[in-house]
Amino acid sequence: MSCFRPKTKDGDGEVANGKVPGSGKMAKSAGKDKAKERKDDIEKKLKQEKKQHAMTHKIPVVGAGESGKSTLIKQMQILYLTGYDDSARREKVPDIRRNIRDGMLSITGAMPNLNPPVQLEHPEYQEYVDYVQNESTAKDFDYPEKFFEYCCTLWKDKGVQEAFSRSNEYQLIDSAKWFLDKCAEVAKPEYLPDEQDILRCRVLTSGIFETKFTVEKVMFHMFDVGGQREERRKWIQVFHDITAVIFVCACSGYDSRLREDPTQNRLKESIELFRTIWNNRYLKQNSVILFLNKQDTFQEKILKGKTKLEDFFEEYKNYPQPGPDSENPKEEPELTRAKSFVRDKFQAIAQGDGQRRCYPHYTTAVDTENIRRVFADCQTILRRVYMAQLNLL
Repeated sequence: MSCFRPKTKDGDGEVANGKVPGSGKMAKSAGKDKAKERKDDIEKKLKQEKKQHAMTHKIPVVGAGESGKSTLIKQMQILYLTGYDDSARREKVPDIRRNIRDGMLSITGAMPNLNPPVQLEHPEYQEYVDYVQNESTAKDFDYPEKFFEYCCTLWKDKGVQEAFSRSNEYQLIDSAKWFLDKCAEVAKPEYLPDEQDILRCRVLTSGIFETKFTVEKVMFHMFDVGGQREERRKWIQVFHDITAVIFVCACSGYDSRLREDPTQNRLKESIELFRTIWNNRYLKQNSVILFLNKQDTFQEKILKGKTKLEDFFEEYKNYPQPGPDSENPKEEPELTRAKSFVRDKFQAIAQGDGQRRCYPHYTTAVDTENIRRVFADCQTILRRVYMAQLNLL
């Protein structure tokens, strides 16, 4: 028997060995088309991802504790997201009540320990102090009406006011005055915080919180991180694939001590922290946008002169008077000098090969219009930084 199969015809097409002539070429061509289609699809997706990536800025917001990082993030919520509806505002009421309690606890607790100590103007108010110190610290404390009555009364006492004026000698949250001034209002059952209340409300940040928003088709991912020393080891988690770093410094802390280390000056801590950020090996290619924050409090302290910058930074004595501020030509010369001195302390650290820069801005994080203007400048800087990263500049 032959091992070869005879040729047969099937209709008009000749079949050889059971195959249609040219079918192999057709299959090969179809395979190439599918491969090309897959390749084109992958390239299209990569281009889309690249375009999306190019339109996304990842920005960690770092700085020492109580510098204003979280307040800046709140401003992004107000300016570029939905703000705070009534439900979100109500959620802040317990935190605001705690701010009143913590403020009065700190002030009255410090009075006998100051040097020299401070006495109550009205000794009969001591029972109010005892109540605040002993009762309000309970975990299940429900802030009864008499708590607010006692705090309102104590806040008007001249001794308490004197102790408050010396708050750089102990630890006091920045929001203390704001909310103690509003103590009677906060006490009302119908009280609803406004935007300024929300911006000024102090809550300790622990961990990392991401806020996403879009401005002119550009996506921003901002990361709020805890600033206390024990929180800083977590920062490395947000240092990958970023556009730039925002570093926030509380300039007003030049006369105060660090909460977690009473031997360290707050502004000096911030300067040294900036040095570690600038020299961090993971950030060697990243520019830093420097927010010289709390300018409102800094200005008040400098112009009142109760605490002098040279008492904490001896080199300020020989710092020259710069020319008038081009943006604020009528600004007090001493304030311009103090602002320039602090800025230059950071600029002296930010030296490099020209591939990255430090961009300083004077900010007041609780001032929405100030942050709106500053962040508009930041958007321009971020575009320039991103183009430089792509070697387009």
